Amino acid sequence: MFMIFTIGGKKYKFQGIDSGPQKSSTFQHLAVETDQGLNIPSPLQTILDNHASIFEEPTALPLVRTQTHSITLLPNSTPPNIRPYRCPHSQKNEIEKQVQQLLDLGLIQPSNSPFSSPCCSYAKRTTWRMCVDYRALNKITVAGKYLIPNIDELLDELYGAKVFSKLDLRSDYYQIRVANHDVPKTTFHTHLGHYEFEVKKILRSKSGQSPLMLNRFRGFLGLTGYYRRFVRNFGIIARPLTALTKKDGFLWSTEALCAFKALKLALTTELVLRVSQILLSNL
Repeated sequence: MFMIFTIGGKKYKFQGIDSGPQKSSTFQHLAVETDQGLNIPSPLQTILDNHASIFEEPTALPLVRTQTHSITLLPNSTPPNIRPYRCPHSQKNEIEKQVQQLLDLGLIQPSNSPFSSPCCSYAKRTTWRMCVDYRALNKITVAGKYLIPNIDELLDELYGAKVFSKLDLRSDYYQIRVANHDVPKTTFHTHLGHYEFEVKKILRSKSGQSPLMLNRFRGFLGLTGYYRRFVRNFGIIARPLTALTKKDGFLWSTEALCAFKALKLALTTELVLRVSQILLSNL
């Protein structure tokens, strides 16, 4: 038996000895390197200090902007009311903790709505994350018709750019306010009661139709498709992989493996990744 704990940034191990006439314990010191933090260049640190409010923890609802999230239902729809899922006691404790955090932030509020979607939790690396199953609500919701921008047109606008940067949001949840008249439709229930969201919650809902491997594979093809214009014969190379995305057609084979390796090699060794300038003289 042993116990490991940390004091002052150092790890200590307390372990018993099983041999000998008298069982005693020894104290072993295990020194580890303490976290020195990131070495941020001073010009960048100045920018971070001047805009420190951007990185602060949210303490209230997001601002009311020009766009809100609306939930338009099909005509004559019945509000879904799904029975709750069973979950272990340890997961109930985690759900209670996360619900209380959402209440403290004002992102949810108690609800008496006839709508009711079940709540569960799923593993996220080493923690559990609360998840609301809105599949029943999605079935009676009119799908949005907003067109996603054409990625090829967006890539054309990169001509002449020399400096690129990216921004990773702290969380893709709770960024958009829900329209006031649609807030009751977001109601979910736990063993503590009913609550409704005042912000949009983007979820990866569980589905028994596609295995996890197929979902990740489709994501890989979607990502590589953005660069098809830079890879010669991209469609021919990816054809065996595209065939796997058909219904009941996911069967990994030697041909698919060769295509996967060829596509990965083409994306990582292509010498020229440059957007051509579009001139009227070229038309």
